[in-house]
Amino acid sequence: MGSGDVIVPVLLASGAVAAVLSVGDVVDVLGLSDASPPEPTVIAREARVYEIPASAAFAGSSSAVVLMVVPESEAVPLSAASLGGGVSVILHGR
Repeated sequence: MGSGDVIVPVLLASGAVAAVLSVGDVVDVLGLSDASPPEPTVIAREARVYEIPASAAFAGSSSAVVLMVVPESEAVPLSAASLGGGVSVILHGR
């Protein structure tokens, strides 16, 4: 974790997506804008998966929590988007 980074619990909209993530993976986090109709928007770029709690729900669940490391400036928007029903991710190459 770098200087100025924080750990944010992120609610993924899909437990199946969380199931394919591993600690250390780098992802872009996507949410929906407030526009009408909503449009996809990047909330955090190059967030790093810090931990996938054992209590996180997976494949059979509709959502799952993953801890991610992001710059402090992205923490509030990411956390707020997560409250709105979950977000999705784009996985960078492994």
